[in-house]
Amino acid sequence: MLVVVGCARTQPELEAQSTRVAETVATLMPQSSTAVPPEPLPPTFTPEPEQEPPRYHFVLLGGDWRAHREGTEYGNKTDVMLLVSVLMSDPPEITVVQIPRNLYVELDRMEDVYAFAVYGRDGWDGVHRWWNFAFGVNLQAAFHVDMDGFVAIVDEVGPVWVEGEQMGGEDLLVYLRDNENNWGCEVYDCDGRQFKALLALYDRAREYITDEPFKAATFAVDRWGGLVEASIQSIRQYAWVFGVAWEVKNSAPIVEFVQLADPYVVRGDVPLEPGRAEVVAEGVDLHEWLLEVYGD
Repeated sequence: MLVVVGCARTQPELEAQSTRVAETVATLMPQSSTAVPPEPLPPTFTPEPEQEPPRYHFVLLGGDWRAHREGTEYGNKTDVMLLVSVLMSDPPEITVVQIPRNLYVELDRMEDVYAFAVYGRDGWDGVHRWWNFAFGVNLQAAFHVDMDGFVAIVDEVGPVWVEGEQMGGEDLLVYLRDNENNWGCEVYDCDGRQFKALLALYDRAREYITDEPFKAATFAVDRWGGLVEASIQSIRQYAWVFGVAWEVKNSAPIVEFVQLADPYVVRGDVPLEPGRAEVVAEGVDLHEWLLEVYGD
């Protein structure tokens, strides 16, 4: 026989026991009816697609006008034509392409013209359209300086050192327009003097490129704006150009010089043998063409 031994409990004791049980159970239940959200999972990282660095194109034109040519048929041609193509990679890659003076381009959308005559005949609009139609290049800006302006600028920022010689404006102009170098060799500017002069001028002028593009642009326009013509007008546009120049200055850019010099270009406003002048068909992609002609 099973015997259960216990004590009889009063009513108050039973009520107290029930209260303690209820309190114990309550501690095991959620303290709020609102569900606690789980810890959020870390977001999945999705890399953004790599963006191609932008490429900017600028054209530098050197005209053949001087004061003593006023009223003559001379002075409206660009003997110097340099395309400066800047790929804003790290480091920047700069290609300077020298266009032969007598480059001839067959265009359906513009009257056929030798490269040296585009600016004098059609102005800035013609320059932009010509580069776009001929080579597929969209210019960000184009700049033109005549011989008098060139001499004044070199004297202002110079003198410059080229091939071990110190030159002022007049000396550098004579150096660039040397007939033997330009027309006495198998290619136009066979000694690459335009490139050498450009580097020398950049070396002297780079102090005017600062980390405050707006101030640098304002200073340059105030000081030399009367000597240089440009396809851009507002100070904001000039400041953007100086901003690009500042990024280049504060890097170790890779610079390549390319001469479009084959076949031989005959001296004269209109070559006696047009077939011997460089002829480019409309719609050529300049960068693909350079890659095909000159390789990597």
